[in-house]
Amino acid sequence: MSSIFPFLNSNIDKPQMPNELKLFEEIAWDYENNTPLIINGEFKKVYKNDALKVWIYKALKTERYKYPIYSWNYGNELERLIGINNYPEMIKSKMVRYINEAVLINPYINSISNITISSDSDKINVSFEVKTIYGNMEVNAIV
Repeated sequence: MSSIFPFLNSNIDKPQMPNELKLFEEIAWDYENNTPLIINGEFKKVYKNDALKVWIYKALKTERYKYPIYSWNYGNELERLIGINNYPEMIKSKMVRYINEAVLINPYINSISNITISSDSDKINVSFEVKTIYGNMEVNAIV
């Protein structure tokens, strides 16, 4: 029997989720010069965990809510902590939270652990272990 409301379909209410995530790919990155890698006039691509390292690097370098081209879910809020000198343990705790929020938004990343944060003059060195759908890896970044 036909419905008098043919445009109402129970599938419309349910988001269509892909069964599997596509292979994660990203343009390779020259971290030292903060530029994409170009070989013979072409952008070099990287895949899986190498691509996720690039994505994490960029997410940690991008201030959240600042650039309208990015989703409000992308980037980090570490810049909010600049100039706060009081309560170093609270600041470190917030940094860990902001790093978690920035990284765990990616569906290819399952968890991060063993976050270590150290400062070197005006730079902050961050390292942590990442568990992805492709396996485990170590990430080191300067934010």
